[in-house]
Amino acid sequence: MKLKNNDIPLYYQLENKIREKIKQGEYRRGEKIPSERKLSKIYEVSRMTARKALENLVDEGVLEKRERQGTFVSEIDSDIPSLVGIKESIKARGEEPSNEIITKKLINPKDEIKKELSLMEDEEVILIERINFADEIPLGFEQSYIPYPICPQLLEKEVTNESIYQILRENGHTPTKAKDKMKAILGEQRIIELLDIEADQPVLKNIRTTFSKERAIVFSYNYYRGTEFTLERTPFNLRNNN
Repeated sequence: MKLKNNDIPLYYQLENKIREKIKQGEYRRGEKIPSERKLSKIYEVSRMTARKALENLVDEGVLEKRERQGTFVSEIDSDIPSLVGIKESIKARGEEPSNEIITKKLINPKDEIKKELSLMEDEEVILIERINFADEIPLGFEQSYIPYPICPQLLEKEVTNESIYQILRENGHTPTKAKDKMKAILGEQRIIELLDIEADQPVLKNIRTTFSKERAIVFSYNYYRGTEFTLERTPFNLRNNN
């Protein structure tokens, strides 16, 4: 059962084959799956390729390794509460979300993006740039980088009215955590024009890496109107260091 020789790396193709078998019930929850040696023979790939596919699926929580026993389909339900995208956030505020696609293309990313997404040198990403509106007011501008093999259909899929996170969930990559770095800036000319703000208005810049369990699946630069965006945190305990 040889995998296709195309621009999607073989280990991603093998991951998707395993996901498909789990979805179809061929590999059931808690059941042991073939070893990397058997997988390499079945799909005519190297053991290194099979190992990487299994490791990635373990990182995402789809599979679990048991010492001296092998690799099993995870018994934990993967449909757990997850991160929401800006569309869901706008809806939660009681406003009507919409967006406008500026760019959607395949690119060779910069080194910073490769590092954050743990990409190999020649791996490409899908760049999606869009303006997010709340009640027709531009609230934010996002530049999202998604490894192409994770969800190649994003290039063809209409994402104007769909959440990128939701599309990733539907393809087996549930966002579960994120690493954020946010600061206030004065926007460059392009950001000022896209957000329809004055040059001296503050912009909140958020750099985010989104993970599915331990695997990075999206890296993004997000720019929000400082006058329209509120950061709210649920109550949390402070440790007394005195």
